[in-house]
Amino acid sequence: MVSWIILIISLILLVVGVATGVGTFSWLRDARTAEGTVIELVENKSSSRKKGKKSTFAPRVSYQIDGQDRDFVSSQSSNPPDFKIGEKVRVATNLQRDKESIATFGELYGFSVGATFIGLAMAGTVVALMNGDKLLRVFHPHLG
Repeated sequence: MVSWIILIISLILLVVGVATGVGTFSWLRDARTAEGTVIELVENKSSSRKKGKKSTFAPRVSYQIDGQDRDFVSSQSSNPPDFKIGEKVRVATNLQRDKESIATFGELYGFSVGATFIGLAMAGTVVALMNGDKLLRVFHPHLG
């Protein structure tokens, strides 16, 4: 029973990972790029609520597109910060969808890749364990 629950969870992770990756690919297809500058590192206070946990920091990026000044805070934060104040970054923006992101692989597809691979690893492990006796006979036929 537990194996089936873990298998279902792993398949959900796999579907979420693929779906978010396809969604990112879709909005990037119509996105424009601009040069931006990291203007601030915003502390993520929720990450430091637990005792002993370090705060994480998300970059606030300012950029200009079509003569309009814009800025946003990245949805991803880390400690140590991935970016420095004053650092130039490429920004991908899709004004029709009101979405913007720093144009790095990790910022755009990090969650999707992580969820997909964790889902695949969990599913593969569960399937192997559920069929362990068959696999054992394949690799060690002398065990019967």
